[in-house]
Amino acid sequence: MALLGKKEGKEVLLFRNKRLQKSIIIRKLPPESKTGVFEKLTGIRHINIANIYDVIKEEEAVYVIEEYIDGISVGELIPLDSKGAQNVVIQLASALSA
Repeated sequence: MALLGKKEGKEVLLFRNKRLQKSIIIRKLPPESKTGVFEKLTGIRHINIANIYDVIKEEEAVYVIEEYIDGISVGELIPLDSKGAQNVVIQLASALSA
């Protein structure tokens, strides 16, 4: 397990699932977090969107289990120049139209 990030009551943890032989991320969110976007993305498969495997709501927290994709994060891309921002928007639009 590795802590990838933590801020404002949210944590992002990296785990290795030995059974699946895959790395996964678990997002730990405050219990009052809105999860609609994550729930809608569960089951959607697209090259430009990390797979969301499950959303688990507990009294003390909400856990979002998702695919780990090695590389730079969107946060590392910001601030983007206009060409970079255009590229991100095109990829997002492609993912949403799937």
